[in-house]
Amino acid sequence: MAGLNLNHIYKVYPNGVKAVNDFNMDIEDKEFIVFVGPSGCGKSTTLRMVAGLEEISAGELKIDGKVVNDIEPKDRDIAMVFQNYALYPHMTVYNNMAFGLKLHKVPCEERDVSFKAKDADGKTLNWFLLTFGRVPMEQRDEKGNILKDVNGNVLYVVKTKKDGTPVTDKNGNPVYKKRWHTDEERLGRIVVDEKGNPVLIAKKNKDGSVKVNKNGETVYRMRKATREEIRIKVTSAAAILDISPYLDRKPAAMSGGQRQRVALGRAIVRNPKVFLLDEPLSNLDAKLRTAMRSEISKLHRKLQTTFIYVTHDQVEAMTMGTRIVVMKSGFIQQIDSPQNLYNYPCNKFVAGFIGTPQMNFFACKMKQNGKKVEVTFDGTDVNLSVPQEYFEKADNRYFDGEKAVTLGIRSEHISIDPKAYPHKAKCRVSVVEELGVDCQVYADFDTVSEETVADSATRVIIKAPAATHFEIGEIIEVSLDLTHAHLFDAETESTIAPRIPERHVFDCKVAGGKLNLLDTDFALPAAISLTDGEYKAVIPMEALKEGKRVSVSVSSCEKINGKTLLKTKVGDTTVFVLSENEKLAALDIDLKLVMFTALNGETVQEPLNMENRLAGKIAKHKVTPEEKTAGTGYKAESKVYEYTQQLPESITAKLESACGKNIFAEDFEYRFSPYDVKVCDHGIEAKVLRLIDYGEEQFAECAIDDNIIRIAVEKGFACDKIKFVPDLEKIAIYRVFDNIRLV
Repeated sequence: MAGLNLNHIYKVYPNGVKAVNDFNMDIEDKEFIVFVGPSGCGKSTTLRMVAGLEEISAGELKIDGKVVNDIEPKDRDIAMVFQNYALYPHMTVYNNMAFGLKLHKVPCEERDVSFKAKDADGKTLNWFLLTFGRVPMEQRDEKGNILKDVNGNVLYVVKTKKDGTPVTDKNGNPVYKKRWHTDEERLGRIVVDEKGNPVLIAKKNKDGSVKVNKNGETVYRMRKATREEIRIKVTSAAAILDISPYLDRKPAAMSGGQRQRVALGRAIVRNPKVFLLDEPLSNLDAKLRTAMRSEISKLHRKLQTTFIYVTHDQVEAMTMGTRIVVMKSGFIQQIDSPQNLYNYPCNKFVAGFIGTPQMNFFACKMKQNGKKVEVTFDGTDVNLSVPQEYFEKADNRYFDGEKAVTLGIRSEHISIDPKAYPHKAKCRVSVVEELGVDCQVYADFDTVSEETVADSATRVIIKAPAATHFEIGEIIEVSLDLTHAHLFDAETESTIAPRIPERHVFDCKVAGGKLNLLDTDFALPAAISLTDGEYKAVIPMEALKEGKRVSVSVSSCEKINGKTLLKTKVGDTTVFVLSENEKLAALDIDLKLVMFTALNGETVQEPLNMENRLAGKIAKHKVTPEEKTAGTGYKAESKVYEYTQQLPESITAKLESACGKNIFAEDFEYRFSPYDVKVCDHGIEAKVLRLIDYGEEQFAECAIDDNIIRIAVEKGFACDKIKFVPDLEKIAIYRVFDNIRLV
């Protein structure tokens, strides 16, 4: 059992195509993770990189805390089930499941030779009899326990004829089936430690010391699995999958579902740390897929192992996964639980991909009018007046009546009963689909349009009760539950009302060098140059922190993916804050992160740019003769404007893994924040252009050739030049030609 860490994983093909872009995810032990997305989105490629079947172009993959980028697939302790089952047609089910075990080696255990098999006189048998001699086969129950009669005598398996009668010798005595000696009888009982774990035999060096690998791990002697070990694993896996009666069959004599179970069984017998399943149900019919979905889910609960499952079927993803990764064009769109993906999609793609039928989308304009928001659907007569509290997490800059917004609402939140919800609209019926349990009504909010349902931008799908009947072209009135509406930017398609708001927009006023924001006066720092007047302050969530200046009262608390979101009030204004303190009493605002705009939306003061970028190279450090003798080889250095720093070995390894021999020829870009550098009397030299004073903090804006960067400096700093050293443990390193993050 193991967890996985995928850190900045990329897959770039030789022609420059990026199949997977900056994939970041931590998978906990025993999770059932589903990768879902349309064909070509990179989900199977990501799975194959985890398996080791595809080379990782850049990034770091850890399984159970160990980096496995350069480890062979067979040594990663994973098992993969492919889309085509890849069973050997000439082998029986038993041999198909056992084939991998016959090739796989396991560490040798120490054995107590005093427990070898003995003859009737109590003497240990010689090696020839132990190896080639055979003994009667005992009868065993389903758990493998030897059966005995009422007197305690062992029962043996009697040979039988074709008609089922027992075979006897010339004296009328039963003839028993024979078996080879077991490992315990031949080699002795396995020695265990105080915890019951087998004691393994370590390899030794010539001097008698224990042999270790380059990671400091003990190297053990290896052996092939015995026939008995293989038999036990195969039969137990077959029992779990209910294919025990078919072990002597060949794949051609089995159904698709049975073959799928054999493929799963072949993975189970390995007892791997991670199961990888690449669209394993795509070749099955609909009924069998439904049955196998539940079987795989039950298997996961029984095995308690990490599963990663790839599918393009959102129904499979929703019903099986503990968490789902939605992908598109090689990028992660959203990672969340099935219910959260359904209720809180982060963009229009996720909203439309998850859920059947697809979510309804409408182009609209929104205009705030007091405590109401007027919603007008483009190209229709639909105009709804909605309470502003429905959209309290939304970016209210979109409520100016001009910005294009896409409103999404699912079919189950639209009712053919006009009295079901308070917001009503008329539509023209185009098609009614009877599905037995319910109906799907296809209609159009543009009641005069002649376009077909497929072509119309104002079409709507409504989930209605079974046996609902409408005439084609009939005008009906429906009601909409807008408490479940989703809002997206029409251009970027990102949500403008995320579950955790990204920013707040508040009215503010500047007068006499003071900023009045959230009913609180702030001394306007020298870095913010605003004339007296009214503005809007765009405050990102990270700029709000616990403090003393803005008094708040907590009205509710919501736990979201390990974070605590507090809904607070400042007078009548709602402010959402991320804080673990559920008794939060006051806030501070980090003004360097705040953007100020005029009332018409024009930006008048940008926030401080927190990302610096500098071009750099990797140089080879000349090692000393002593270092050469020690066998350490070359050492890599970062080189920025002639200043060099020795790179930590961990960073060098990541760069070498991605760039190989080209590490010294590539162009790199170093990205870091103003806090990720140390000002000192040596390092990269820059010219100070100006000081940016935010009161409690001060930053030096500097120029290095054509590059402008910002560095946090101490109060009272007053120099025209500065020298600094980047913290290599904190900076990000990108390869320039393909913009891939390597560190």
